[in-house]
Amino acid sequence: MIQKRILERQIFKTLSRDSTDDGYTPFIRFSDGQYCTEIKEDLDNLIKLRVHIESITTHGHKSVLKAIKKSLPDVIGQRCLMHVDVARRKKEEFIQMLNVR
Repeated sequence: MIQKRILERQIFKTLSRDSTDDGYTPFIRFSDGQYCTEIKEDLDNLIKLRVHIESITTHGHKSVLKAIKKSLPDVIGQRCLMHVDVARRKKEEFIQMLNVR
């Protein structure tokens, strides 16, 4: 799972790996944005470490999707349901706002 958290204008991304030995293992990168090159580098490093990636859950940012497509084109990708729901609600609120006028 790729997550993004913002802390005092500095973004850090967490890549978590599910393992039968120790649960989740975090891989953390500090950055000032969401860049395809950085995310691709992280994914490529996981591949070099021989981490078996079956699927990736992400918030759906274009740079993340582009990096996944470049590094792991055959891996199953899905969007986080919370982010899908938030986007749906924002769209509904926008449409309601337009209809009020």
